[in-house]
Amino acid sequence: MSVASNTSLANEIADAERALYRAMISKDLAALDRLLAADLVYAHSPGFAESRAEYLRGVRDNVYDYKSIASHDVYIRAQGDLAVENGIVDMSVATASGPIEHIHLFFVLVWVRQQGSWQLVLRQATRIPA
Repeated sequence: MSVASNTSLANEIADAERALYRAMISKDLAALDRLLAADLVYAHSPGFAESRAEYLRGVRDNVYDYKSIASHDVYIRAQGDLAVENGIVDMSVATASGPIEHIHLFFVLVWVRQQGSWQLVLRQATRIPA
């Protein structure tokens, strides 16, 4: 993890990212409910975006069945109540219509601290060709 600002804030963001991935893998809807902002835009690598409600419904209905998620080469810029994080993430995920895929993505996560906790407001991912 590289940090361009306050190390304490960056550690909080790294913790939030790990909590997000744990919740996605375990389908912990209560944890996702806490981690995802009401106005979330979750942009997928194939080029479509979902609202918070749409994304949660997809997790609940096994449209997304995450097996593993691990990020690396992460860079975090955090100041005050806003943080931007980018890096590479490797995911193994099955969709409702297919087998497990291993995907390699460049990602951007935008976090906002609201009422004392960090919530994801934007996720954008771009597939990195094999």
